[in-house]
Amino acid sequence: LRRGALLSEYPLGTVGRAWRFPRRNRIIAGLSKALIVVESPLKGGAMITARLAMEMGRDVWAVPGRIDERVCEGSNRLILDGASPLVNVADFVDHVSHFGQLDLFAPLELGDDERRVLDCLADQGDLTLDQISKRTGIAAVELMRLISGLQVQSLIYTSGGGRWRAVPH
Repeated sequence: LRRGALLSEYPLGTVGRAWRFPRRNRIIAGLSKALIVVESPLKGGAMITARLAMEMGRDVWAVPGRIDERVCEGSNRLILDGASPLVNVADFVDHVSHFGQLDLFAPLELGDDERRVLDCLADQGDLTLDQISKRTGIAAVELMRLISGLQVQSLIYTSGGGRWRAVPH
């Protein structure tokens, strides 16, 4: 839990090949209690993983997409086939917090700088490293360390494009 792990059926250094991905996806599905597919065409790794997760009785969620986009055909099909539509992050967080895996409401023992970064993202969200640094007064080098720690604790996440957000409570 503190140092992480690498789990594979292949020896260290094995080169990734497309035909090996379904076996990896089986492991991902087996270890997951819930799986989210954000966008997927009808065929691809996300669909393989989602189908395996459904067969294993895991919760599968899919973000609905535009019906005229090929990259959304798979995720939309999953909803049609019984996956829960993910239309609100707070609802999903509320759902998975019942697994006992996420202890989102436990008192957090954060340092002052960690608390400033978390509060900044909770209040203003979707900020770049430079924006967070400017708003908190924390140097970028120190901020990168703090962001890494908050991300490992599942308190923040990347929202794409070098931006960060706080996990909704």
